[in-house]
Amino acid sequence: MLISSVISAFITRSYKELCEFDCQLHCCVFDRDRSRLKELTESDCVRNNLRVQIEEYLTRLSQITGRRLINCFLVLKFLELDSRGNQYLLAEETSINTPAIACAIVTKDFEAQSCEQLSLRVCSIIYRKSDMGGSNYLSF
Repeated sequence: MLISSVISAFITRSYKELCEFDCQLHCCVFDRDRSRLKELTESDCVRNNLRVQIEEYLTRLSQITGRRLINCFLVLKFLELDSRGNQYLLAEETSINTPAIACAIVTKDFEAQSCEQLSLRVCSIIYRKSDMGGSNYLSF
């Protein structure tokens, strides 16, 4: 059972999918030394105490995530959550537009050639927030 600050839901995953989730979780959210989560491997699937191992893993995961914001898409997709703790819906299943945020650091100067372009300087940070009401760029 998945419980966030907003929803409670059941999600069903295979052990292989849980192993992939563990890998993604430790690639983009936690360092394994700090999380102290036992690495899940497909070779463990044949062990008798697999259920206990999964329960221990999920209990520890609940302890370390708590109110921590997780924004790694692949982790959130596995949990069927968006970054706000709401149930994640596939774009094909909903008409709701989700705001997007992007950020980049400029590595080469660029001079705008038209009013639709931005002039960019090396080491500038470009931030773009795309919202349902339009989009905007900020440069600093």
